[in-house]
Amino acid sequence: MKLTPEQKAANLQERRKTREALKELAQYSAEASQKPVKSIKITIDWKRSYMWGNNPHLSATIEHHDGGYSYANATAGGCGYDKESTVIADIFNQFLKYKLWSKPYEELRQGDKGNKYNGGGDKENSAPYGISSGRYETRLNNIVEHRGFSGGIGTSCYYAISQFIGGTFKKIASGKKFDVYQYEDTPCETLPREADPFGSLKMVCAIGKLLCDTPEEKNNWNKRMLSTQPGIDIPEDFDKLPEEEKTRRLEGALNQL
Repeated sequence: MKLTPEQKAANLQERRKTREALKELAQYSAEASQKPVKSIKITIDWKRSYMWGNNPHLSATIEHHDGGYSYANATAGGCGYDKESTVIADIFNQFLKYKLWSKPYEELRQGDKGNKYNGGGDKENSAPYGISSGRYETRLNNIVEHRGFSGGIGTSCYYAISQFIGGTFKKIASGKKFDVYQYEDTPCETLPREADPFGSLKMVCAIGKLLCDTPEEKNNWNKRMLSTQPGIDIPEDFDKLPEEEKTRRLEGALNQL
């Protein structure tokens, strides 16, 4: 059956929405599955710029819970903002965003109600200043969520931020041209939870709830996503079932993963 121009346009729009959603999923997966951190040692050397004054040149040594190490650098120039907290935020975003994704969205809000997707918040029990989070609607009508650490807010904010994500932050050395900070994960009996092998699949199916309008569309989306997983077989007569029964079986399968 030949598609009408309207049907072709609708299919094209749906493919664009799916590509956009999968792109956001890839970014989420990369952030949420960062390697768990045990400690970070941050050394900042202050170098004089003729135009911009003292600029921070940061080097960081990251110790992971599995005994491995990572290394990173960051720098900031210009003027009119707090440059030290900017480079510290850079390191926190590179290695500690998984801490934010492990918390419920509502817990990250700072009490603002300016965006209809923010969900408001309790100002007395909100995240400390410097935790960035929000939801917005893309031009394709997907709802996207972001989480991160803010720069330019003052290094003192990172004491409360570190406590909020389950760690401690302290200055361990300083001089005329250098400062050294240490972030340490709060000791616990068990290591951070291992990544869910089906986490990406569950997130894709969750995105489908936002993309699809009818039960039939949602069922087709979940069926298509589940069928991509090795070892998961969809019965041949599945399409003959009522939509309500399809929903029950598909959601039951997802809950078992």
